[in-house]
Amino acid sequence: MRRMKRYDPALREKIIEQYRSGRSQVEICRDYGIPKSTFYNWLGKDTESGSIEADRIARLKQENLQLKILLADNILALLVQQLPKLEDGEPKE
Repeated sequence: MRRMKRYDPALREKIIEQYRSGRSQVEICRDYGIPKSTFYNWLGKDTESGSIEADRIARLKQENLQLKILLADNILALLVQQLPKLEDGEPKE
């Protein structure tokens, strides 16, 4: 029976960070001599949902919501600025 190899948690973190910075899984696994299954297991445990793509989508949705709120605030501010002009009967610009 094969004995499972243990990896240092600091090394795991370093490997995950390299992947997040754009380095390919193939290069990382080859350079560190780790199996793909081990790499993906670490990656799954390292993310909130277990999937980097799902986490990325959640972050993008949150950013999109913040941008929509910012846009709505800016539109409202413009309308408030134009309100006195409209009440005085001045034409809209």
